[in-house]
Amino acid sequence: MNTFYEPAMEPEYPLPDYDPAMDEPEPPAPRRQPPFQTIHTHHGQIHNLHGETRLYTGYYVAFGAIHKWAAIGIKYARSEPSVSCDRKSAGKMLRTLRKEGAC
Repeated sequence: MNTFYEPAMEPEYPLPDYDPAMDEPEPPAPRRQPPFQTIHTHHGQIHNLHGETRLYTGYYVAFGAIHKWAAIGIKYARSEPSVSCDRKSAGKMLRTLRKEGAC
């Protein structure tokens, strides 16, 4: 008569030493740089887009309230183009260009 016998007690393995670094959160992943140059000013940013186009974004404080603004500037334009820009369209343009798409 053959019988299998397994002990009911499982062997205990030694616990590893506690490392406090295991409880620290991982650092955030670095952001990918956009495919255009951005210059930071004291109240905003200047984004040098494709060619001679610049997108200006920023804010100013008046009467205790913060007002945000955006503008487009085209250097060396032969004729004055009519460009309409607000913060929403400027944000959409920057998101599109960061993905290296076309506006």
